[in-house]
Amino acid sequence: MGTSTVEGSAASRILALARRRGAGLVVIAAEARQRFAPGSAAEALVRESRVPVLTVDERVRVLKTFLLPVEVDRLAGLPLEAAARAAKSLGARLTLLHVAGAGLARVPALPAAGGA
Repeated sequence: MGTSTVEGSAASRILALARRRGAGLVVIAAEARQRFAPGSAAEALVRESRVPVLTVDERVRVLKTFLLPVEVDRLAGLPLEAAARAAKSLGARLTLLHVAGAGLARVPALPAAGGA
């Protein structure tokens, strides 16, 4: 894990560092009520970032389950692989969800680590 301290606009500095480091994901803690407030760093990141941005409520301490909404015909690919790797590395469960028409079709949860 690397650390950096910089001064300036939070969003612009985060985006610049993400580009320099080749980040594939930006994760930012944000208070739930302020997460997408106009002018917030989280809102600017989501709007301006070229890579996905994960906003996590700052009160969350442990991520136990990841929910990945999917289109069944587009199930394979980078989002599934990335979510599976992230869930496995954190010991979390990954649940795939396909919304079909007016009802919901839930795909069973996949084991997060080592097939357990």
